[in-house]
Amino acid sequence: MTTTETSPFTAAVTLTGSVRSQPMAQDAFVAFWEGEIESPKRRASVKQAVQQAFIGKGKPTGWTFSGRKVHHASAGSVGKEVSATVFFVVDDVRQDIAAVIALGAHVTPDTYEICDWGQPSGDFKLGRTVRI
Repeated sequence: MTTTETSPFTAAVTLTGSVRSQPMAQDAFVAFWEGEIESPKRRASVKQAVQQAFIGKGKPTGWTFSGRKVHHASAGSVGKEVSATVFFVVDDVRQDIAAVIALGAHVTPDTYEICDWGQPSGDFKLGRTVRI
């Protein structure tokens, strides 16, 4: 499946923070993180969570980032060893992913740890736990 066939979002995402700032296609985003995450089960979960975000199945978190509503998409069983959660903001005008702001794991039914990548400070800082 290509992102242009079924995705309501554009085929580019911008990471904010310290990793990358240029737009990346969905496949490039997944490939980048698959190389950074050691667990094969978590790599599969990252791929699935990103796909969920790109096809519009992310859920609102109740949080905001830079004035935009934060959404998240998760995959894998609850537990830091197998799950993955992508936190992102949506551009309300274009109705596409404006930026991925953090990547972590689904720790409990309502708690997520920003354990892979996050912002330098604030609510989505690397190492922070977020409750939704």
